[in-house]
Amino acid sequence: AIFLTLFVTGVVAELDNKSQKQLLETLAEEGDPRAVFYFERMPHSASFYSNGETVLIPNREELEEVLAQQQDGVLLVLSKNEQKLGPNAHSCLSFKAVTNRYTIFSIGRCVGLADNPFSATR
Repeated sequence: AIFLTLFVTGVVAELDNKSQKQLLETLAEEGDPRAVFYFERMPHSASFYSNGETVLIPNREELEEVLAQQQDGVLLVLSKNEQKLGPNAHSCLSFKAVTNRYTIFSIGRCVGLADNPFSATR
């Protein structure tokens, strides 16, 4: 547990105050070339520096669709908007890091549930 705390703390310090270009480059360097999603707001520079590869998820309903497909990727959420993700979303997200602006999650298989909580919505 101590090692994990130190690792996460190092990632946090490394990501704070970075531009979108630097943030995307850092995620790629850490082995996250997967899809990069932004929840509710995506800076224009994120789209520009990713050559249009980043995806805006404008609301909770569309987030649930992405999670229902169990897409592999990274989700960036303005920390002040994290509560808008909804209660079931966290079962499909793993905390990755927090910066001075964003909480960053890895998107993966839903855990702790017999089935994906969003599969019935499809």
